[in-house]
Amino acid sequence: MSKPTPVTVQSTPAQILEAFKRSGYVSLLTRELRGLMRKDPVGWLRGHPYLYAWYPAFFRDSSGIVKSTPETKRAAKQKLKRGVT
Repeated sequence: MSKPTPVTVQSTPAQILEAFKRSGYVSLLTRELRGLMRKDPVGWLRGHPYLYAWYPAFFRDSSGIVKSTPETKRAAKQKLKRGVT
């Protein structure tokens, strides 16, 4: 399998959906959340910035720089405690 090219919010919805699938993130979501994510993958990526820290090989912010800040790491830990949303 080739190394993935990280996607940004400027990527096509199909590319973002593929990155969600290849990263394994989709498997963490409930059926209802997967449906919402599939309806608006760009909006979903914008609304879940912790994905840049969780999956830097798959997602990059719009400037092309991977965001892995204390805030995104803290948000990711909180999401894990509550369950992925």
